[in-house]
Amino acid sequence: MLATQAVRAAVLVFAMSAVMSISWAGSCDAINKGAEAAKITVKGKGMEIPPRSYLELQDCTIKMEIGIVQLRGMAAGVPLRAKTCNAKELNGKECSLENAISMVAGHAYKDAGRPMDKDIVRKHGMPRGDVYSVDAAARFDLSQVQGGPASFVLLDAKSKRPVFEGPVVDNGVAVPGGVLQRGNRYSWEVYGRGGRGSKLAFGVFRILTEAEAEAVARDLAALEADESRVPIEKLFDELSVYYTHDLSYEAEIIRATIKEQP
Repeated sequence: MLATQAVRAAVLVFAMSAVMSISWAGSCDAINKGAEAAKITVKGKGMEIPPRSYLELQDCTIKMEIGIVQLRGMAAGVPLRAKTCNAKELNGKECSLENAISMVAGHAYKDAGRPMDKDIVRKHGMPRGDVYSVDAAARFDLSQVQGGPASFVLLDAKSKRPVFEGPVVDNGVAVPGGVLQRGNRYSWEVYGRGGRGSKLAFGVFRILTEAEAEAVARDLAALEADESRVPIEKLFDELSVYYTHDLSYEAEIIRATIKEQP
């Protein structure tokens, strides 16, 4: 009996190790830093990446035809190290970023510490989770709130006491300077014309502490030391910093900016 159990245990361990060793090339983002179009082949299909632009790939195993491409992606909410694919150096060989998920698509990024397994659709302009920039947390774009937002209340999440109240003007609210303090958690509520009995939206966010903000600032400042980066690359690098620090709200803002790039 014990021998049988030992054999089964050994088989289970072998099977688990085999599964864990499997690698795959999922989706990723291919950046072309060059001034000329880059040409690649994915699963036999030819693709072209415009100069200083990017292309979201559903399969991250590529064959370089012309140019140099940088593959970017993430796994379990953490950005992976970029991989450079040079057509001349590869000489026909494939190039891949294994176990990756597209950074721009938004798959599997952490939200409140929980990895997500599908694209997360968020409403921009409504702070949530941890926020690095006080200025970003102070601006609310409520244009996507249904029902006609009319008034806004910001509360200290711990005491439940209002720290700011005001009307919604042109679908927006700007919290005055000095109201938001680092390290504090806030909740916010939006009401329609019916007042407190017509709540249309609400949320919670926390401003990073001074120490936490300094860590993010150092990482962002370190990026500026590399003057060779092109604008699209800078956006991806900034996105990586926000993902690394679990700043999903600001990551969402950068994702939207990248998607708007020509």
